Amino acid sequence: MIYTIVLSIFLLAGFFLAGTDVLSVYDVTSNRLLLDIPLLDDRFSLWYIHSIQLTPSFENFIVKGKKMILYETVYETVGVGLPSVDEGSFYMRDGKMVMTLHREFEEILLRIYPKPDNSIIVRGKKYRLMDYAESEDLIRLSIHRGYNPLYFIGRK
Repeated sequence: MIYTIVLSIFLLAGFFLAGTDVLSVYDVTSNRLLLDIPLLDDRFSLWYIHSIQLTPSFENFIVKGKKMILYETVYETVGVGLPSVDEGSFYMRDGKMVMTLHREFEEILLRIYPKPDNSIIVRGKKYRLMDYAESEDLIRLSIHRGYNPLYFIGRK
């Protein structure tokens, strides 16, 4: 009985989320799906530790169709290796430097390393990419429509 109820909840969630954008993370070498994250508000962030300043950095995206639009980057400090104003603008928000811009991507390729702690943040939840891929793996981020609630069965 309890299994029927749980399965029904998963299936109902699937119908509700079928029209939801999903951020998919693939291993480029094997083309294996590593992670699917439903984007209920069509926004996500890439989080990492900047290699020179050693401070957290955010790249904030909004999804339109199959495109991921980078609309701002947020840095705790400005210095060597951080961007200059070639596009958009800089301003301060809550003691952090924010750069606005508009760059569109159909896919994003990332090489995973432990030190920058590459992560995806969706609705406040942090997905550490080293939990899904090995060091030096090349991963691909892309967007697709629809969500399979059975994806999580048997996943770590």
